[in-house]
Amino acid sequence: MKATNLFNYPKARIFAGVILTLVTTTILIPGMTTYLPLKLADQIAVPILLFPLIWTALFIYSFTAKRVSHVFIVLSVLSISHAYLAYSALA
Repeated sequence: MKATNLFNYPKARIFAGVILTLVTTTILIPGMTTYLPLKLADQIAVPILLFPLIWTALFIYSFTAKRVSHVFIVLSVLSISHAYLAYSALA
């Protein structure tokens, strides 16, 4: 069994784990309000309450993913899709 080095490219992983996950999670919150099937007050409260859990999950993923490029792709897709959802809800 071949051991994989999960902590290769430490600067890129720290950047993705701290900065990009914070930005992505911040963008996810308004995007989630567009598709949650709840009342208006709950559509706003639930994403805000889930913020620490989402950030923690993305933070752990950014360090445990096998490739750093996958982390950047996943965080970018999440950010772009939820930014579009938030923009379309306002437009």
